[in-house]
Amino acid sequence: MPTSCQTAPSLLETLLDSAARNAERPALVQGSAVVSYADAFDAARSVAATISGRLPTNGSRFVGLVGARSVSTYQQLLGILLAGRGYLPLEPEQPAARLVALLDRAEVLCVLAESGSLALVAEICRLSTRPLTVVVTDLPTDSLTTVDRSGRHLLFGGELLSPPNDYVQPRVASSDPVYMLFTSGSTGVPKAVVINDGNVRALLAALSGVIRLGPEDVTAQLFKLSFDPSALNVLMSLSAGASLVVPSPELGVMDEARLIPRHGVTVWSAVPSRSTLMRRMRQLKPEAYPGLRYVIQGGEALTSDLAVAWSLAAPNARVLNQYGPTETTVCVVQYMWDPGASVEECDEGRVPIGHPLAGVVPAIVDDALNEVPTGAVGELLVSGPQVCDGYWQDRQRTDQAFVTVAGRSGTFYRTGDLVRQATQGGPLHFIGRADHQVKVLGRRIELGEVEAIARHALQIQEAAAVGWPETEGGYDGIELFVVAPAGRRAAGGREELSSLLPPEAVPRHVHYVDGLPLTANGKYDRKALRRMLDDSAG
Repeated sequence: MPTSCQTAPSLLETLLDSAARNAERPALVQGSAVVSYADAFDAARSVAATISGRLPTNGSRFVGLVGARSVSTYQQLLGILLAGRGYLPLEPEQPAARLVALLDRAEVLCVLAESGSLALVAEICRLSTRPLTVVVTDLPTDSLTTVDRSGRHLLFGGELLSPPNDYVQPRVASSDPVYMLFTSGSTGVPKAVVINDGNVRALLAALSGVIRLGPEDVTAQLFKLSFDPSALNVLMSLSAGASLVVPSPELGVMDEARLIPRHGVTVWSAVPSRSTLMRRMRQLKPEAYPGLRYVIQGGEALTSDLAVAWSLAAPNARVLNQYGPTETTVCVVQYMWDPGASVEECDEGRVPIGHPLAGVVPAIVDDALNEVPTGAVGELLVSGPQVCDGYWQDRQRTDQAFVTVAGRSGTFYRTGDLVRQATQGGPLHFIGRADHQVKVLGRRIELGEVEAIARHALQIQEAAAVGWPETEGGYDGIELFVVAPAGRRAAGGREELSSLLPPEAVPRHVHYVDGLPLTANGKYDRKALRRMLDDSAG
């Protein structure tokens, strides 16, 4: 890692310094509720002191966080970081059994939640074989028995939280975790990605030359915490003394654009499919958002017409297209839209993903990991201080994905994305996936995981999943084809899968067929399956 990253303050020190310099300024905003930096960090210190006082110093490095849409959730997130631990976001919409499996994989001993998630917390406690300390921050002490009666778990509410003046700031090393996220795995077992302090600091330093935020800025946080762009939104905003706007739970996707004028949002970050919806709802009219300074798009392919629409709707903003797998800390390649020149740089109507950030080392290689000449299509590999150390406690998959390249130093992560650099020094263009991973509403889904879980849950031998229908940035959903005896075809199957997969990976329909079409080399012909769906829809 570069010397500048070694000597720079830790993320924890940066956050605490920001809080001290901006004590009376708004840190978190939701509806009419405004929480100052002083109050937000006092709450976070209280959570941190509670975690540190209740868990052994040599215990788990991670704390589970039930990620509800609330100001309290972000105070809890800060509390986990202030305790020197990494946060593991748990989406309330996911099945409790899956969340317990994630907690077990991460060896989590403590979970933070709110009273609105009591039913989920109770189910997690019932299913978990590992004793858990569960902190329900807004739950009165006399209500604790309603959560757990097993005696195996320690639960306590807000009245038992340690006071903020009990907080002792820990020493944080570059290798200490900031967060853990699980990405889809082809074997049916999700891959655990740990992003550490050094990775995050490298990202913030690399972006600081382009995205310059200060206390007057306001960032809208539209992402779920399990989607890694949320980490950039939260940490970049609070490190700079800016305000983070959290949409109210009742605010629908179609209404989120109202946050921009209502709260004076200056930084708008979303997946392109959300921008497509905004355009469909006539929310991207010219000059609609003159106060925006940055429009950040990522997670899916960005089309040139969407970039043009944003440049007209937010004439004073920089429109940025960001690219980066979870394993490389949110963003490693970035493109800044230039209304006068960028249309010519687009490839088949898609905006380039751009140029590597400072410190990021790319390599475009063939199947044998040999670098391809300029202009040729190859798989993008990435090295540098933003790349994580590998998959948590999974040496086999780490060795498959983190490799060396002949003639290059360092370890490179295999993104599985095909790219092309048309000219020497020109921007990178995204071409497609090298494997069968697809994007559904900005979230990466490994089709092999869906198939593996379906084969086990439905007790069938053959299953093929496809993304369908195609959208501007990926696919709208997942469709599953299975081969099963005629007597089992009335059993459905979607209900079984909904308790085992995250919501965006649950197939919309399970299609029972006599056989699956194959390609010439004996693989499932997913293109033929999509044609079948197109024909049936037509």
